[in-house]
Amino acid sequence: MVRLAKKEDLKAVNKIRRQVYLLHAKGRPDIFQPKWAEKNQMEYLQTFLSDEKLLLYVCERDSKVLGYAMVEKKEKQKSVYSNERKWCEVGDLGVIEKQRGKGVGSELFDFLKKEIKSMGYSRIELNVWEFNENAVHFYDKIGFKTFRRIMETDL
Repeated sequence: MVRLAKKEDLKAVNKIRRQVYLLHAKGRPDIFQPKWAEKNQMEYLQTFLSDEKLLLYVCERDSKVLGYAMVEKKEKQKSVYSNERKWCEVGDLGVIEKQRGKGVGSELFDFLKKEIKSMGYSRIELNVWEFNENAVHFYDKIGFKTFRRIMETDL
């Protein structure tokens, strides 16, 4: 079952976020610090319970949080370059390591697609790191398409 997170879910979410963070710290140590800042991360999660533009969803089974999705509502006014847009961005998604590949992420996204559409948004966007091949494969599998690339070169 997917639902909005409550304060009592934050420790479980943060535990999963730590697993995801360490994967990123290993994949890009030039960008991510090697140490997880527990206190700062809990404070950050609190903002998802109080800011109306931020949403934190959890997927639970047997009363245990197995995954989460952090969503931000976004809007952009029409400009000389672009049309007016209204979309939601999944800034962070994680599934507890032992539950990956068991449908938790798909359940989260099936719910998010319906929920976000019901709020009047027509698009979900997200970023994924190239080194995270499992995540890239998952997002491809559930219908996400690349529409922009961020590239780099070392100097």
